[in-house]
Amino acid sequence: MILQKLSSNRPKIALAYCLEQVRKFDHDRYLCTLFAPAWSRPALWALYAFNLELARTPEMVTQPTLGQLRLNWWREELEGLLKGEIAGHMVIEALGQTWPDFTATQKDFMTLIDGRMLDLSDRPPETLEELERYLEATSATLMRLSLYALNINDARTKVAGREIGLAWGFMGLIRNLPIGSVSRRPCIPSTILSGLGCSPTEKFLGPSPLLNQAVKNLADEAEFHLRKTQTLVPEATKAARGALSLGALLRLYLDRLARAKYNPYADNLRVSVLRRLLALGMAWCQRY
Repeated sequence: MILQKLSSNRPKIALAYCLEQVRKFDHDRYLCTLFAPAWSRPALWALYAFNLELARTPEMVTQPTLGQLRLNWWREELEGLLKGEIAGHMVIEALGQTWPDFTATQKDFMTLIDGRMLDLSDRPPETLEELERYLEATSATLMRLSLYALNINDARTKVAGREIGLAWGFMGLIRNLPIGSVSRRPCIPSTILSGLGCSPTEKFLGPSPLLNQAVKNLADEAEFHLRKTQTLVPEATKAARGALSLGALLRLYLDRLARAKYNPYADNLRVSVLRRLLALGMAWCQRY
């Protein structure tokens, strides 16, 4: 009887695990899910918890080969879900219980895993274009899956989601600089560093004018992609807020970064929960 009770509570436990992981380690996306329809939140939490598991891979292993094995394990678990098999990991169980259709989104899930394979490399991207391809596979793909979970099929909203995903990816790289990204891969393209008179192998250990200029290059790319959504976001349905609201937080972070002269170590980049909620609440009354 006790075992049966535990089994019946398992889906709730798995979902609660995902929710807690997202709330603790991806708080911006967690806040955005509060603006999503209630029925869509479990799938979003499971998706974002899955993304966290992939993103953590470099810090979980000591060698790239082990990271590849771990990511391939997640690939096999997803393939099992396609066959109706649900393994013992909480995130896989939550995805199996909440995700609308794995067949229709299998390619995107696999792209997400393939993109994270690049995190195991210690080679910096050569160009901005190469870095953007990485963000397309990771951040933009995650946004596409988010819109799927929200049952958004409008083409223009999908374009807005892609652009916000790319912009958010650039900003995420910037925000990770002070704390050290879990990725082994340096995030600043070699061509940017060479243009600043810096060797691509040089390590940035703290704030510097050169680092700030390199950061500005990444921030300009984020700004470019975010501005492309200005005429698209206002047309989006209310349900899309659960994903597109990231653009409002991005606007907040970009403005603060500019005021800090693109110093990623600046204190004002740490924004309170109340201020972020206010930005999200106002997002749909104005364009980003």
